[in-house]
Parts: sequence; structure tokens; C-alpha cells
Amino acid sequence: MANGRLASKKVLKGKAEKVYTNTSAVSAAVSIHASAHSENSNTSISLAVDTNATHSLNYVTEKYLLGYDATTNIMALDTYSGVPLGSIAHNIGDIGWSSIQGPRMSYSTSGALGAARSSGTTTNYLRLDPYYLTNPEEYGGKTKPSYITNNSSSGMYYWHDITTGGSQSIGNVVARVYGQDYASADYNTTVSSYNRGMVVDVYKNDAYYDACINWDNNGYMSITSSNAAGTTINHQQHRTSDANFYHVSNNGRDPSSYLHPWYQGVAWFEKGVYVFNAASIDRQRFCMGDFIRASDGAIRPSCISDSHGTSSQAYQFNSSVPYPVCWMKYNPNNDKYYIAIKQDGIFEFDKSQLNTGSSSRQITEFTAIGPMPHEQMATPVRIDKALWHSVDSTSVAWVTTDFKTWIKATTYWDSQGFGTNAAMAYNTTREQVNRGERKVFVASSGFDSVADDAILEYKTSFNSYERNGLLLNSGDSLYAENTGSVDLSVSVMGYEDE
Repeated sequence: MANGRLASKKVLKGKAEKVYTNTSAVSAAVSIHASAHSENSNTSISLAVDTNATHSLNYVTEKYLLGYDATTNIMALDTYSGVPLGSIAHNIGDIGWSSIQGPRMSYSTSGALGAARSSGTTTNYLRLDPYYLTNPEEYGGKTKPSYITNNSSSGMYYWHDITTGGSQSIGNVVARVYGQDYASADYNTTVSSYNRGMVVDVYKNDAYYDACINWDNNGYMSITSSNAAGTTINHQQHRTSDANFYHVSNNGRDPSSYLHPWYQGVAWFEKGVYVFNAASIDRQRFCMGDFIRASDGAIRPSCISDSHGTSSQAYQFNSSVPYPVCWMKYNPNNDKYYIAIKQDGIFEFDKSQLNTGSSSRQITEFTAIGPMPHEQMATPVRIDKALWHSVDSTSVAWVTTDFKTWIKATTYWDSQGFGTNAAMAYNTTREQVNRGERKVFVASSGFDSVADDAILEYKTSFNSYERNGLLLNSGDSLYAENTGSVDLSVSVMGYEDE
């Protein structure tokens, strides 16, 4: 007859362990004790009893292979490959040069990315959120991820669902939005000449389903949107030398001829708000606009004009440095926008703060949050409901839940049980890619295979856990899963009956 401590196990965060099996011929009366290896209060545990003592625990299942090795830079993870990739990361969009045959992060000998149109030269990208493709409902209640794109002449194409249709699977979504399957577009129209670049707002608003801003070689601008039902697209308005972008692009100099720092883009457009950067290294002024009329939620196409002020909801901001904007993102969890300015840091604003004043606006009118984690960082991409991922110019990856506090991605993945070697991971699907590897796999603790009719605790938070009076029959096994963010010690105390 065994008495006292019958078994103990260290259970790493995100892992599961078989803590104890009653191998005697009689029942065992036990108590369970668990404690954390840290004062961190984020501790939780799941416990179950099963007659099966041989469940497989803590394994990975390979899903597919990337076309190349991953690094800490998630921006290198795309889906332009012949293999069925799935949806772990997608680089789709930004300056949207439609003649490019796929997204590539290419570097020139000077270490800069240029907004060039021809394939084989360096190209600048802003990414479509990976989270959007798998969770379109989080972008205003969409049921499918839709998109507007253009071609190298004057065509505008509207895809109701960029994850399906013909031979285009989610793994080939990049080929589709870049216009290689024009014949199966759901709707198309013509916007003459505005084909040099584009930026798309995928958030659904009351007045529209998708919107797209295009520009041409001169910095002239055009804006297009779908109707609220997402069934047609309409050319809303175009501007020539009175376009906002024309004036911040040095009065008509072709924006594609400039070399920009690779971590900075030209344009951003999210939830009705757009930002156009100063489009050359000798320009300091940038423009912003609000596509949605504040009074009634209707579309205000004049937001792309340089008639600045609340009447058009178009504004120009002065900066102290050339090419000042690093990125802009919208956070639907608090209905706030965040813009990062070189040397000045990150600022928070809402539409009421944006739609104030007329000319000579200053970024200090917005709420200062603090510095970026690195002065040179790429536009964050949303990878979960409240998680965004970026990378800096030294290839260090960062994550944030609110654009205020930034954590090194390796630290964050490790805190979630993926380990510091993760180049990319999804908390919801448990998909992971390790640095320097091509394998995309799903990590599982194996706890889900334990009989669910014998669950004792499920993701129970605790400071110091104790459960008494548990009777385990002969052959019963106790399994524990660490669902918190710190390692645990789990012990079984008691005695086995004679």
C-alpha cells in the first residue's frame, strides 16, 4: 500500500502530462495539488481522469510546406507557391502593382525597397491582414473575405470571395487578387488611367462593403467602393492636380520612381481612414482623409481632394522629417486608429480628432502613446482578434495587443507555449512555423483526446490549487494540461486501499 506523495510532474506551459496512474489492484483516495513556478497570476489548469493510460501527448502534426525557409521576419511568409499552403500568412496588397506576379520581399543593393512596377525589381508592399482571410466576420460582419484590385491598364475587379472560385483555393489567393484570374471576377468596371497603384480598405462600413484608392503616375487619385450589399462597385470620384496625393508627392513626380526605406509604405486605408505618405525623400508633408461622412455615415468621395478641412474631410499634416509616416492601423477592439511617425513615435486618434481643423495640421493634435519598439519597423499585420505582428529593420519580430505595449515575438510565443524558436504562430489554430524551417505544423498537447466525460477542471484559473477527496479506480490515470503562461508543478497525494 502506497501512502503520501504518490506522484508529481512538472507541466510546461501549453503542454500536458500524465501525472499519475493507479497501477494497484484497488482504489486510491487522493488529493491534487498544483502550484506555479512564478508569481505571475496568469495560471490555469485542466484536469481529467481516463481509463486509458497511453494517450499520445505533446506532438505536432505537419500541415504543409512553405516554398522557402522562414525567418523571424513574418513578412517573408507568403502563399505564392505551387503547394497547397493554407492561410498562415499572406502578403497581398499595398502599392498593389498589379503587373507583379506575386508578393516578394526583395532588397536592392542599398538595402531599400523601391515602388517599381516591373517584376524582377524591388517592390514595396503593405500586407493584407492574415486574420482577415480566416475571420472576415471580424471586419464588419462580412461572411467572406472580399477585395478590389486593378490591372495594368484601366480595369477594376471586385472579388466577392477571394478564398474560393474556380481553381483558386486559399493557397492561391495571391494569384487571384493580382488579377491572374480576371475572367472569373465577380464584377468589373473601368477607371481610366488610375492604374499605377492602389490601397484597399477591407473593413465593412454601413455605406460600403469594400473601398479602394487608386493613383496614377502623376499622383492623381481615384476612389472606388462597393455598395453596402457587396454586389457592385462604383467609381466614386477622381482628382487630378487637386488631389491630396498630388501635393504630397512633390506636385506630380511619379511616386513609383522613388526609393523608400523598406519598412515604410506609401499608403494605408483602414475603416474609412486613409494616409498617404510624403512620396519622396525630400518631402515632409503627408495627407489623411476620412471616407465616411461624419454627420450621417454616408460616403464622402471628396475626401481625396486637397480642399482641406471638415467640409471635405481631407487634411494635410506637417512633419519635421522627410517621408514621416511609418504605418497606420485601425484597432476594432476600441475603435481607435494608430499612426507611427518617424522620430515622434506612435499616436492614437479617433475620427472626432481627425475631423477637426483645416490646414497646417500637426500630429501632436493626436494622443501620444510612446515610441515604437524600433525606429524602423514594418506595418503591423493582424494575426488574431487582438494581436498584431511586425518586424524591424534588424529582423527582430514584435507583437502587440493594443499598439501601446510591444513584446518581442520570441518572448510572446514562448509565453504561449510555442517556444522561442517560433517564427510565426497562431494562438487560435495553434499553427506554427519555426525559424529557418519550411514546415507548417499544428502543435497539440493531446489533452483533447482524453475522455471528456471525466473532466475535473477545464482552464481553471488559480493561485494555489488543491482538490481533495478524489477516488481513482484501479487503472485510472490523471492527466493535467497547463493552459496558463507559466510552468506548473502538479502533485498527487493520498493512499491506495488494500
